[in-house]
Amino acid sequence: MPNMTSCRMLSFTAYWSGSIGLLVAAPPCRDYSILKLAPGGPPPCRSPEHMDGLPSNSPKLQHRALESKTIHLRCHELCRAVAASGGIWVLENPPTSMAWLEPSCQQLLQSASAHVVHVDACTHGCMWSKAWAFASNSPHIQPLQSSCRHTFQHASIRGKRDQAGNFISSQTAEYPASLAQALLGCFGFLWPQPGGPAEAIPDSPPPQTHMASSGPKAPICNGAGLRSCADCSMPSHKASPLKPLSSVLQKWCLDGDRYKRITAHLAQGKPEHPVSETEQEALMEEVALALHMHPSVACQTEEGQPFRLSLLAHLAQLTADIDRHLPSILQEGVPTGIFEPIPSSHQWPSVDGGHPLDRCLKECDSNWKNAEAQPGLLQQLIDEEIAQGWVAEVHGGEAAARLRGPRA
Repeated sequence: MPNMTSCRMLSFTAYWSGSIGLLVAAPPCRDYSILKLAPGGPPPCRSPEHMDGLPSNSPKLQHRALESKTIHLRCHELCRAVAASGGIWVLENPPTSMAWLEPSCQQLLQSASAHVVHVDACTHGCMWSKAWAFASNSPHIQPLQSSCRHTFQHASIRGKRDQAGNFISSQTAEYPASLAQALLGCFGFLWPQPGGPAEAIPDSPPPQTHMASSGPKAPICNGAGLRSCADCSMPSHKASPLKPLSSVLQKWCLDGDRYKRITAHLAQGKPEHPVSETEQEALMEEVALALHMHPSVACQTEEGQPFRLSLLAHLAQLTADIDRHLPSILQEGVPTGIFEPIPSSHQWPSVDGGHPLDRCLKECDSNWKNAEAQPGLLQQLIDEEIAQGWVAEVHGGEAAARLRGPRA
């Protein structure tokens, strides 16, 4: 019988293989329930201030705190594995669950720019004061959203017990059939076969295979920001600030079958630019007008680099990009981290503390081999950097260098 470690590795191998198209994780909320902090409830093992366990925990309660945390953390790991392999994940817990406060959970949601929906129980025939929260890396979870429209207050289950003495809240964990069907319907495009999920997914999917889908592409971070999937095949549920720009670009590509000419040019590997300078200038004017920018500002490039930073800054502000400060940093000059820390990107989850140094620092006392082998080329490169003002020769040694300023 395999041990837990081998089972876990086997499970992760399957999730990383790309054969999982959809993962729905609903780890138990029992030991993360905020209801336990209310008078009359079962003894809590954690609080928002002590997520790893209350200082007053008995050994039994502390074991429950660590065990429940491990279950939730592994669910987060599985979600990351599925997303990295092109799949979709859904994570569910009550909206008031302390599980959402776990740093690992918050990093998962932040790294995926997750979509979160609130579902009231009464919208699925359960007349309790209860709700579910579903988070996903796919926008297709949004139709699941539903809110109570009743004019009366629903019965509270907080601290209530049944005739056998069991807490009623534990009996409401099972999803109503209509909620399960609605959740499945959000991702029906993953199973184009009439038989549905039960017939579409084999019992033992072969490794390194991907589920065929005629629906939208899997949401993979492709560098377009805000976790774009670069897929416009499905209608968006919200207005896009880039819609005017998208219309201009689509019209430009279709004009005279320009997209076919560009595709053929790239396929042939020609060294020339696939679009003439005249066409580029005309396109930039249309882009500027679509974005309500003056063409001279949109087309401007700063000295010493090839980017249109004003245009990039405008697009970042327009789309509320989480790294919209980046263009201004590039305009000032890329920081080296020598005098002050380099601003961190918001595309990555924040990590407390730095990585420990496991290697000793080594002092370099000579040039790299190619530089020593070609002294003429080395001197030429140094002269170019001096001419550009990037480096300067200081006579007088370290003492003279320090006279140039506090940062010398």
